[in-house]
Amino acid sequence: MKKKTSGTPRKKRTQNLVHLHKLASAVTSIPNPSRFEYYLADQQQEFEHNGCPAQNLDDLLYDLSVDDLRTLPPAALRARELPVPRNLIESPDYSVRLANEKLIHAGLDATLIALVEKTWADFCNAPELSAHSATLSRLQQSADPEERSFYHRVMAGHHRSALWHMRKSGPPGRLTIKACLDIILVQTLIFNARDVQSTIADIQLALVQPAYELVAPAEGYIRASGLTGVFKKVAETAERCLSGYMTRPERDAHRCERIAARKPGKPVPKPRYATPKGSIAKTLAPVVEARLAKMPWRMRVKLRRQLDHFIEFAREKLASSPHLFPSMPVSIEGSSDKNGNRKTIDLTKKLATAARYSGLSPLECSAVSICRFVHSAIFLSQAFEHAATVYALTGQLPNNLDGQLPGFDKSKMPRGAKNHIKLLLDSYRRVILEDSAFGAKSGRRDPIASFDNQGVAPVDAAIEWLSTMGPRVNADHSGDINDERRTFYLLDVLPDIRLSR
Repeated sequence: MKKKTSGTPRKKRTQNLVHLHKLASAVTSIPNPSRFEYYLADQQQEFEHNGCPAQNLDDLLYDLSVDDLRTLPPAALRARELPVPRNLIESPDYSVRLANEKLIHAGLDATLIALVEKTWADFCNAPELSAHSATLSRLQQSADPEERSFYHRVMAGHHRSALWHMRKSGPPGRLTIKACLDIILVQTLIFNARDVQSTIADIQLALVQPAYELVAPAEGYIRASGLTGVFKKVAETAERCLSGYMTRPERDAHRCERIAARKPGKPVPKPRYATPKGSIAKTLAPVVEARLAKMPWRMRVKLRRQLDHFIEFAREKLASSPHLFPSMPVSIEGSSDKNGNRKTIDLTKKLATAARYSGLSPLECSAVSICRFVHSAIFLSQAFEHAATVYALTGQLPNNLDGQLPGFDKSKMPRGAKNHIKLLLDSYRRVILEDSAFGAKSGRRDPIASFDNQGVAPVDAAIEWLSTMGPRVNADHSGDINDERRTFYLLDVLPDIRLSR
């Protein structure tokens, strides 16, 4: 029998060729020095996409063959707001149950999936995952076009559209308004669970690859103080590359040296330009030479002048500051205190996540996301229950089901919610963060030891931080790396996206 081979190496080779052609394109189109910072940001974004076009991130994010989100590039993990591709959910062999379970955890960890399900089954009295998925599967196969249309909108994450059609035409097929609201509520919470999974996978990547694709992944976690060393290697590589290039004055000086060293009766020695070394250079050189060979002579002269100017500028920029990349701030500010004040933090005892998430630790970041997930379940279930009551009295659905979560208020959380958050944190740190310190305090191998209180401190810190942040606002996503509101956006769940689409 012929041995079955995996398609992964071929895919990797294809991605490498794409990278090489992009590099060749970069070499033969010189960026304007006045846009140097934007150029670096674009290059970092290219790395974080890892060869995946922006229009294909949804296919990558919702691919049912992916069993570990940590294998996806950061750009896919941060594209949480994207809907599920329509062609995927319209496929006749698309398994609703498998898709929903993978939205909760791509690796299908039974303990984690059961705990996430308990969030809405216990605290919100909403249908369990199996019953919910079975209902959607029936709608998927229904002969009624209205029921199939409702299924498509719910599964894709177009929940505002599903609610609008209910207001216009009533519940589809044999469904009741209460059943429809339960379906939209649970699916919204499943998408919120995907937000948590994507966020914690991105947090884990920040621990081992804070400069994604710029440097090799580390064995173990990188400290925030070690980021300087990480970017020092990048700066040294850049300096080595820039030093190998001769600008116009350097070429003229080199020519004078060759003329002075010429022996009587002999021609002027050929220039000794630096030759790129390494496997990538050997592969890239023919591609660049082929592109240059197709250029007119005048265009090559213009390109060289532009490159001379850019190299001089880049050398000066590198000499003045090694902190060139947007993911490496010169200083890192911590989270706000009770008075709203922020201070520059000491990096020596912080992990690399502190640089991206306002000084928060990996467990505190994860706890923030989990707190907001549980908060969303309780708030949205109350909003949907109120909508069902209003409909029973007036025959109309209210228009305020927009998913906008209020600020976190621990006094409004039901009894047992904090312990449930800790249990969820225990599971996420075991399954996604793979925290080697988990269970060390209790000495137990049991993944969820009932007396293990390691998660209490980060949960308390997350609740305190959320209490100072208030509700999320529209501009939160647009801040820089030191913006605490941006940190809130990166760690939050996004029900408002689905309930406004």
